[in-house]
Amino acid sequence: MKLITALVAVFLFFFNGFRITLTGYLKNLLMRKNLPIMLFVFISISADGLAQKNLKNNFNLYFGRSFHGTGDLSGICFTAEYGHFVDRKLEISGNITSTMHWGSFGLFLNSPSQSYDASLRYGTAGLQAGGKLGFAFLNQPNHILKAQGGSFVRYQSSSLPGQYGVTFPPAINYPEPVFTFRHEERQNIFTVGYTVGLSYAFVTTRQWMLGAKAGFQNDTNGDVITYYGIVFGKRLSFER
Repeated sequence: MKLITALVAVFLFFFNGFRITLTGYLKNLLMRKNLPIMLFVFISISADGLAQKNLKNNFNLYFGRSFHGTGDLSGICFTAEYGHFVDRKLEISGNITSTMHWGSFGLFLNSPSQSYDASLRYGTAGLQAGGKLGFAFLNQPNHILKAQGGSFVRYQSSSLPGQYGVTFPPAINYPEPVFTFRHEERQNIFTVGYTVGLSYAFVTTRQWMLGAKAGFQNDTNGDVITYYGIVFGKRLSFER
């Protein structure tokens, strides 16, 4: 009886040690096997946290080179725009844009005493406000690539004549040229139109944006304006 009791005690001692060792081994094995899964879960949670803080609002300034009509009038444009991303792809925005274009018909006259510039100079300027709907092909923490399209209301003032000419009438023997103007539209007009553009911006760690944009617009007066330039702005994010 004592021998059986001793054998049972020894068995329980070794069994308990084996159980502890086996449990530790299995835990260690499970940790190693599940390490990639745990790492994946951690990365997913971290990425989800970043997504929760993704871009929602942004304010941008556009400075660009622009061309009015067929390109015979060159100039500059400036836009201030505020945008809000409804989700990671769709954005709605509002903007105010000003444009200024100019041109000239060169004419230089020479006299016995001097030469001077008698060129005809003209300009066109406009101020407009509108809204856009944008689609982001790429919306990452450091890169935003999007296309935009929308409409606007524009006020424009122009001194550009529809037709003009320069003659030197020989009958009056006058050394100065004679300019002839024909205006075919009003000087100041209101129009509505549409615009399409494509832009890219690099976003720094402090959420500043720097990039480029190009596009064109057309309105009910038939004034086509194409442009390209730089983008400077700031993106604003918040946690859901």
